[in-house]
Amino acid sequence: MIVNCNLVGITYLQHTHQDIPHFGVDEFRFLKGALCTIDRPITPLINHLHHNISSTHVVHHINSRIPHYRAVQATKDIKELLGDLYNYDDRDVVTAMLDAQKKCD
Repeated sequence: MIVNCNLVGITYLQHTHQDIPHFGVDEFRFLKGALCTIDRPITPLINHLHHNISSTHVVHHINSRIPHYRAVQATKDIKELLGDLYNYDDRDVVTAMLDAQKKCD
């Protein structure tokens, strides 16, 4: 139950933010959707236990075949390439969760 709540919470925060748009069927494209995820470091322990998936989530959506042990470097590279299209939020989990609940429909 704890692991499930943890994974659901992290997944929610990787895909929910007031600045991230939602697309209809006619608007959605793979890359557009992949770029609408958020890298969010949780804690060093959680990042380690989850193979950095919360802090390398954007690159995971762009290419899910990149192995976790290459994702940190790939994230650095993609961040430089994407510039302002890269989404990152370093707020603590509780603040981010409450904010998303208030501002996202």
